[in-house]
Amino acid sequence: MLRCSLLGFGLSMLYAALVASCVWMALGS
Repeated sequence: MLRCSLLGFGLSMLYAALVASCVWMALGS
């Protein structure tokens, strides 16, 4: 259970980083 929760947290963090990167690129150009 804990491992599954940890995996979900890691995936959400990765997705948030990806979205933030896209926004950063869009604002930069």
